[in-house]
Amino acid sequence: MGLQVEVRAGDAVRDIRSGLTDLELMEKYRLTDKGLGSLFRKLVSAGLLKHSEIESRDPTFTSTIPLDIRETRRRATN
Repeated sequence: MGLQVEVRAGDAVRDIRSGLTDLELMEKYRLTDKGLGSLFRKLVSAGLLKHSEIESRDPTFTSTIPLDIRETRRRATN
């Protein structure tokens, strides 16, 4: 069972928009790659980030999560 990490949404959005890389976000918030993907999905689902903001990130990490985000978007529009 994994340890849940609490991340303030506003802080994460600010850091993402300021240009922190995926690795920097993972280190700052003590997230795994799975945890970072979950954070992105939650922020998009909550309407705090746009899907395009995640897609425009460096593809080193985000190439592994777009299908999950699209699925989240589909559920939100149904």
